[in-house]
Amino acid sequence: MEVYWSLKNYPYEIKMKVSDGTKNSQQQEVKFQDGLDQEKERFAKELVFLNNQFMQIRKFSNYINVKEYAIETNHLKDQIEKAFDQVRSFNEREVLFKQPQSEYHDLNELQKDFEPFNKMWESAIEFDMDKQEWYNGPFLKLNYPLMEKKIDGYLKYSVKNIKLFTELEEERTSNRN
Repeated sequence: MEVYWSLKNYPYEIKMKVSDGTKNSQQQEVKFQDGLDQEKERFAKELVFLNNQFMQIRKFSNYINVKEYAIETNHLKDQIEKAFDQVRSFNEREVLFKQPQSEYHDLNELQKDFEPFNKMWESAIEFDMDKQEWYNGPFLKLNYPLMEKKIDGYLKYSVKNIKLFTELEEERTSNRN
């Protein structure tokens, strides 16, 4: 008889536990969303910082500093990749909470604008390494057909870059007016 009587109380206790669990999960959801919002705010500041770094890289112009420039452009490339990973993380969490996914057009634009500069300095460091090997390596071990092929490739890439950067500068100048 006692067992049957306790069964009558269980539905009420279950309702109370469900109610407590719902309140607790709502509180945790609010904390989680606040944390996500704070992360997004920090990320917005980080995007400004990345854009500033890119503006500095745009000013690089002296081949003598190619090693420094290559390190800095590589670092910015890594930071941009991490930023895209962070955006994916934001989007995954937003999907969990059925929120609209955040879009960061500035990040996409930054990557698009940065890519030619990154490729240029990667090519420049590659040429510098080849040049060091050709100048300082054993003369008899030089592969002249390969050297000629690489030099032709660097020349073509340089001509292509001159045209590209001239167009970019013209666009930038016309956008200011």
